Amino acid sequence: MAIAPRPDQIQSLMERAPEGKVTVLNLLRFNDKAAYADGRKTDLTGAEAYGLYADGVGAIIRDPGGRSIWSGGPLLTNCLSMDQARALAGAR
Repeated sequence: MAIAPRPDQIQSLMERAPEGKVTVLNLLRFNDKAAYADGRKTDLTGAEAYGLYADGVGAIIRDPGGRSIWSGGPLLTNCLSMDQARALAGAR
């Protein structure tokens, strides 16, 4: 499920944000088929749809000097098999 903060929630976050750099970690799991809130039809997988979103958001993140450090599926797991970890992460 996507998180869609309201403008007042974003404002509150900005007012409480610490000075300096911020690090964000997104742990994502994708649907086999993308599902849009507005009901539009698509043949995209959830991962493909997220890729389109990420391409657009990348410019917004880069504009003030942000950057993506790493993106990808699980590389190592401690308590799951790699197949289980990939399935949970939506990696193919």
